[in-house]
This record gives sequence, structure tokens and C-alpha cells, in this order.
Amino acid sequence: MTSKSELHLTVGLPLTGSSSGNGGIGHVATKAAFVSAKELLPQVNVVQHFYDDKSIPSRGVVKLIESYNERSAGFIGNHNSAVTLGSAGVSSHFGMVQISGGSTNPSLADKSSYSTFFRPIPDD
Repeated sequence: MTSKSELHLTVGLPLTGSSSGNGGIGHVATKAAFVSAKELLPQVNVVQHFYDDKSIPSRGVVKLIESYNERSAGFIGNHNSAVTLGSAGVSSHFGMVQISGGSTNPSLADKSSYSTFFRPIPDD
């Protein structure tokens, strides 16, 4: 039997703190995305790593660096712009893809600063 290759993805959401209500919604949506990924890539073991960014910008940056050091292939989050502005700059520096479904700050559209940041929603 051939072993599956692994794809590690890190997810940062505000599960506690000032934006924790939004994190719960993001958590459900992210879990659904992982289920879809597992169905689309049956030959790959999709491993998910969740953490609580507590809506604290410095925590988002630290956790993104940790996920990079742990060889995560991508980063999903953060859910609010204040946290994402820092982590998206770091993810671009490392060449690590970051996708956020909740950060709408117009500055994040600047591809010279945030070259690996993407979002499925428009700016504020």
C-alpha cells in the first residue's frame, strides 16, 4: 500500500477575544473547505492546524512564522484586517500563500506589499 503525501495548512481565527463571534463562522467555513479538499485530493492527507489569534495582531504574525517553520504549505486567515495586515506582510516575505475570508482593508490589495495574499471578498 502506498502512503499518502501530506499537505499541511494552518488556520488562524479569533476564537476568543474581541472578534470571537466572527471566528466561529470562519471556523465552520474553513472546516467545510478542508472536507472539500479531502474529497478533491483523495491521494493527499490534508492536515489542518488551527490556532486562536485572539484578534491580536502580534499573535497573528508569530503564529504565521511558526506555521512557516513547521513547513505549512499555506495559511488561511486571519479573519480581521488588523491582524491580517501584519501576517500578510510576513507571508509575502516568506512566499507563503495566505487567504482571508474576512479581511477587507483596502491596503491588502497592494500586491507590491502583499504579493501572496488573496481574498474572495472586496475591499471596504
